Amino acid sequence: MPAKPLVLRNRTQSVSFHPVRGGLYRPEWFRLGRRPMLRFKDHEFLNVGALRVTEGQLVERSEGELVFGGEVELAKAPVAWTVRVSRPDDSGPGFTVTTALVPTREPVELLEAMTTFELPYEYDGSEHQMTV
Repeated sequence: MPAKPLVLRNRTQSVSFHPVRGGLYRPEWFRLGRRPMLRFKDHEFLNVGALRVTEGQLVERSEGELVFGGEVELAKAPVAWTVRVSRPDDSGPGFTVTTALVPTREPVELLEAMTTFELPYEYDGSEHQMTV
């Protein structure tokens, strides 16, 4: 039986991660009710220059957070990465996304590393509020 998507909920909001293979997950949508509101850009956990991280291992899971991670090679050095998606510490609406990169053997110089988001293409421009 295929694995089910992982879903973290906060009131009427949710964020989902789709199983892809061998215990790995791909980021999907942030939703308000059933409506897709925001997604990880190109369904990527992380974008570092030409390096695109589209799948991650579930590292931690609790009622209020999901942590995904893995290891990639960056500038010929191994780098551990994590993306933590959690309910806000102040118990407010939405989610907090925290991204970490940790070189495991030697320092690596980075100019830019991002977890980015995008809106669905079908928005008509009449939306009133979006906080990232």
